[in-house]
Amino acid sequence: MQILIVEREVVAARAVADALQSRGHEVAVVASAQEALKKERPEVLIAAEELAGPSGLDLLEEYRRVGHEPHTIFVSASPSLESCQRALRLGAKEFLAKPFRLEDLLR
Repeated sequence: MQILIVEREVVAARAVADALQSRGHEVAVVASAQEALKKERPEVLIAAEELAGPSGLDLLEEYRRVGHEPHTIFVSASPSLESCQRALRLGAKEFLAKPFRLEDLLR
């Protein structure tokens, strides 16, 4: 499975990537939505809501605009009801609050 992790916290993103790679997935890590749009479109998107520049929600909205709908999981240090609702409207499958357990993400 091709997975793209979009997260400003590189150390945390690498830990998640390592866990996913050990399960046989192809994983790329980037720190911004702009970088993500330059990558091959993933099957699974794991994105922080809060990013420098456009948010993870904006990234998913752009993917959907061009007809791509990856299985999406958002993570946020301070999720709001509004952001959770927007994520669900955009088709996100999960919204995890940081810190989260790796097992919850893998599930």
